[in-house]
Amino acid sequence: MTEKKNEQTIKSLMLPLIHKSIIIPNANIAEIVSMLSVEKEEKLNAKGLLGMAYWRGYTIPVISLEHMADESDETIDTARANYAVFYSLMDNSKYPFYALFMRGVPRFEQASEESIKDVDDKDMSDFFVKRGLLADKDIYVPNLDKIEASLNAF
Repeated sequence: MTEKKNEQTIKSLMLPLIHKSIIIPNANIAEIVSMLSVEKEEKLNAKGLLGMAYWRGYTIPVISLEHMADESDETIDTARANYAVFYSLMDNSKYPFYALFMRGVPRFEQASEESIKDVDDKDMSDFFVKRGLLADKDIYVPNLDKIEASLNAF
């Protein structure tokens, strides 16, 4: 008799960035926003920080993950963009929420450890923990701890 593997699927969102797509569990996302008024913060000249935005009573940082990871230098029009607002995972975070710039519309996915086929990427930035294929789509799993540690340094 063969033993069936207990595959736990996680409801996730595939978020299109500039040149990559990331996959993230739904539970990490507070809201998908189609417009934010992003104010550039000259005193916070940090890599990947697009500015600060007012969202639901909070002032939150708005970032480009690919700029943060030194993987794009493309100019971003923050007025015509979608954003994923993330819950902070760190208890002592300076920012309880932060927004991630997206180019395009996110898609719902059912993901599991087994459904993501590993792709070797020796040059992958430490802002990502894994590269893989999900239903033949190239995806990255972001390193949320690294992202949030960078945010707290702003």
